[in-house]
Amino acid sequence: MSKTKLSILLPVLSVFATQLTGCNTPAPSKGDLMIKQGGPFIEAGIKWNEGNRLVKDGNKRIAEGRDTINEGKKIIAQGELQVKDGQNMIEQGKKLLEEGERLYQTGRPQESAYPSYPAPQPAESIEVFPLSD
Repeated sequence: MSKTKLSILLPVLSVFATQLTGCNTPAPSKGDLMIKQGGPFIEAGIKWNEGNRLVKDGNKRIAEGRDTINEGKKIIAQGELQVKDGQNMIEQGKKLLEEGERLYQTGRPQESAYPSYPAPQPAESIEVFPLSD
């Protein structure tokens, strides 16, 4: 087998070997392979690995940003619901106020939404016991 075919198959074979053996050793990256070749490829391999690291970090931050945006959208939706509830309560309050003003102007007693309870009546007879000295 020629050297070029072997260099192409090596990463593929290492992935299959990792999957078959259950070994957690990752296949060498392209940057690592460049560094092993030596010469002018060392610097290129180092930059390649650094670029891959930056890409992974960037993708992670993008995913975190998307999660944060989704959480923000949920919070905004909850806030909008609270605003609508508040507006409905204001409208109900305005209607009650208008009804109260109308009833006040016509002289009719206002009917409360809350049940009225009779005021407590004084007791008919209260026994008072003298304090002993």
